[in-house]
Amino acid sequence: MISSSSRIKQALVATMRAETALRTAVNGFHERFAPAKTNYPFVTYTRVSAPYDYDWTNLTLRTVWDIVVWSRDPVEAETLDALVSSVLNDASLSVTGQSTLICRRFDDLGDRDVDEEGQPVYMAGGTYHIWTDQIIPVRQTSSLSAAAVLV
Repeated sequence: MISSSSRIKQALVATMRAETALRTAVNGFHERFAPAKTNYPFVTYTRVSAPYDYDWTNLTLRTVWDIVVWSRDPVEAETLDALVSSVLNDASLSVTGQSTLICRRFDDLGDRDVDEEGQPVYMAGGTYHIWTDQIIPVRQTSSLSAAAVLV
């Protein structure tokens, strides 16, 4: 059975949550957006792309993720982003049915925004490539189809 990027997402979040210092420093890990009224700081993760690359024996998923820390304090955002980076850069993720080829940060993200109350919010994060490999199972052809090919 061919896997999808959802298994990579599960491994990504599990890896971040497994780091006690990170897990206790933030108010959750949220996909794309945090729920309204979530206390700062928190982490969001967004799948940017997930192309599949097939060859004769393997499937390589070349996923790209944006992972961002949101905080009211720019120093706190950058400090927690550095912790996220230390946890994920070159991590060997435990992706069910797949082997990790690379998990590496390749770009920085950062900005300042204003929330619905007019208060400043700072974001610090990065874009990560996570590539995994999966062996494609060989399909067995029935003897009828093999016989038909020979005729």
